[in-house]
Amino acid sequence: MITMEGRRDSALETAERLLEVGVVTKIFVQPPEWPVGPEGNNRNARQALLWAIENVSDNGFLFVEDDIIVKPGRFERAVEAARDIKEVMFFYMHDKPPRMDGYPSEPWVKKLTKYAQYGERARAVDYENLVIPEGPRLMRDDAQMFGAQAFYLPKGHARFLFAFMDQGISYSNRVRSGKSMAIDTAFNKWRQDARIPVYCYVPHPVQHLQNRKLRKGQRKDVYSLSFDLTSSLEVGDV
Repeated sequence: MITMEGRRDSALETAERLLEVGVVTKIFVQPPEWPVGPEGNNRNARQALLWAIENVSDNGFLFVEDDIIVKPGRFERAVEAARDIKEVMFFYMHDKPPRMDGYPSEPWVKKLTKYAQYGERARAVDYENLVIPEGPRLMRDDAQMFGAQAFYLPKGHARFLFAFMDQGISYSNRVRSGKSMAIDTAFNKWRQDARIPVYCYVPHPVQHLQNRKLRKGQRKDVYSLSFDLTSSLEVGDV
């Protein structure tokens, strides 16, 4: 997990939630003398990646930010699926148009997209009773998967991502990573340049709390619409 001075409370609360679902978190606090913004975020993310590469014994690990909540049951299933597939898997995405265009074409995607566009005016969509088939979905190659709130990263990929962020080493020599580029932007550029498959677990097992402390501006789209929906594996539990 990456965080900053002044956000320790949020980070510790998030780590406690993750511990409740069986995940032990290593927290990397950005030193106060580092600049707030993409450059400091990049440096902190690189030190977190390097630590994971050198110390994690599993085939992969979760990279998370400090202001998330998780849905028990669904979260554990997502972790198991990521370990089985051994590919990059997002546990969260700002699933509002046009980001949902990266999903495979399925009936529930159309309904969720319509609700996202029209809200309560989309009367044809029974949003609260929408049930989504749960599981990993292979995203389109050009899907814009910005956001580093929670994703699973295989260790083999982590080594190349670190080299991309630290030294600008890419596969095609067409894409360069600047050290002033935040982890989500660098990660998106790297995975598209590397042309590796990327999955997203739906409905999302992680929600972004949007703690804006020490962050600039306001965002209205950085949350998951699908987090509160019922999955096909949860129908019997509601």
